[in-house]
Amino acid sequence: VDDLHALLAAADLPVPVVLVAHSMGGLIARQFAQTHPGEVAGIVFVDAFPAEMHEAMGDLWNGYAELLDRPGTPFDDDPGWEVFDLDESIDAVVGGPVVPDVPMFVISKTEPFPLPEDRAALSAVLESAWVATAQDLVMLGTRTPHLLATGSDHYVQVRDPDLVAGAALIVIERIRGASG
Repeated sequence: VDDLHALLAAADLPVPVVLVAHSMGGLIARQFAQTHPGEVAGIVFVDAFPAEMHEAMGDLWNGYAELLDRPGTPFDDDPGWEVFDLDESIDAVVGGPVVPDVPMFVISKTEPFPLPEDRAALSAVLESAWVATAQDLVMLGTRTPHLLATGSDHYVQVRDPDLVAGAALIVIERIRGASG
């Protein structure tokens, strides 16, 4: 959140902005809106990670968090690579102020996450929790549309970029309509 705030200032971008956030970026966008409400005009959540996921996963949370924390990119060994403390971020969002009432849009995948076969029980709970907690994102705003990206995996912005762009345009039009 601090990095995003600094980036917007360094880029001298006019605020408020529309944030389009995928996956863990959704958690960051939500906390950014809570922390800097005057700088956010709208949010598009693209198969975004909801803070309520921890609770929705129940006893399987630790197994899921372990999967999220596993190394998997060439950057993992880079000492400058930023570490993301998921539990701390969730606590900050859940314990933070209310998200401002700005136009929002939620897009969700329909295809399952590709988990290892030995994680079948985790997979079933994850898919159910992901669907249920997407509603938590919808409930953050007023009249928030929720679209399913039929046939898409988690990377909706890659599989259906026009859908993501269209959602952003709808949020922008709602902002323009609200400002008269």
